[in-house]
Amino acid sequence: MVIVGGYPDITDTTASVWRERIARESYALKSRELERAADERLAYEQQLVERRIRGQLKERQRELDSTLDEILEDTIIRPRSIVKH
Repeated sequence: MVIVGGYPDITDTTASVWRERIARESYALKSRELERAADERLAYEQQLVERRIRGQLKERQRELDSTLDEILEDTIIRPRSIVKH
């Protein structure tokens, strides 16, 4: 810093203010970029969880359908002449 007549040079002070402002704006921009990246990652992870849960539900539905078919086949009403006592 250049001191002229006991006061700091105005251009040095102005440059310092500008550097601080640029640093703050850069920090804010980086912060927004990180927040956006975190939001995108969260959305991606949520989609993965949703796909996994939907896949599990489909598999369980197939198992239930198969079990129901087996139960229905076992409980078909048969004519009395076929049923052995």
